[in-house]
Amino acid sequence: MNLSELMLLGTQTLKEVEENFANLSEAQLNWKENAEKWSIAQCLSHLIETNSTYFDTFEQIIADKYTPSFWTKFSPFSGFFGKFLIDSVNPIKVKPIKVPAQIWQPSQSNLSREIVTQFIQNQKRVLDKMHLMANLPLNKITLASPANAFLTYSLSDALEIIILHGQRHVNQAKRVKEKMQNT
Repeated sequence: MNLSELMLLGTQTLKEVEENFANLSEAQLNWKENAEKWSIAQCLSHLIETNSTYFDTFEQIIADKYTPSFWTKFSPFSGFFGKFLIDSVNPIKVKPIKVPAQIWQPSQSNLSREIVTQFIQNQKRVLDKMHLMANLPLNKITLASPANAFLTYSLSDALEIIILHGQRHVNQAKRVKEKMQNT
């Protein structure tokens, strides 16, 4: 996907969250089908956590102060890892995947209704960063995954991963809402 398409999908994701979750109660946002499943609030919390781990790198790139590591610069696997991760977060797929980093685990406790506002602010920040990077050579800048420095991919792939990942979990949250309404 090109940057314009990603920004449109990111904006659509933002609108879906506002339309589907902004008017839910705290109890509804925290409702879970069972202990192993995530609530709507946990889906949003997870997205805030994952997106936020990229912001420092994005700010360095925007300020032209980003210095990639040797591995990040010369990894022969960057293209492979980028495409692999894009495929794994594809919103069409509904099979759960294990969260690879403890830092990205959502809170296990009840989250306040503020989680919706926090997600909206976080998503707007993602979109703002994308806008500020629009004129950069997105395919030529390589970065390491915040979860594992061995996994490297282009900035273009990172942005696609973030946006598709967001849509995937918003779709998941909408399924949780549907199950909640049907119980």
